[in-house]
Amino acid sequence: MMCAHFKRHLMAERNLVREVIAINRANQATFKWLKKENIGIEAELKSLDMTYSMLKEQIQGVIL
Repeated sequence: MMCAHFKRHLMAERNLVREVIAINRANQATFKWLKKENIGIEAELKSLDMTYSMLKEQIQGVIL
């Protein structure tokens, strides 16, 4: 039989573990979302870089 003090301590520890698990799951979901966002931003940056290069070549062609 568990004494009341030990049981309260055990319940407090269990609640802390549940809280940490919930935070970890939220962090994992946020990480996945940010990773997807990063891929989209990198693609957009690559597109802008290509557009800039094309415009730069056109301007150089006009100047020459």
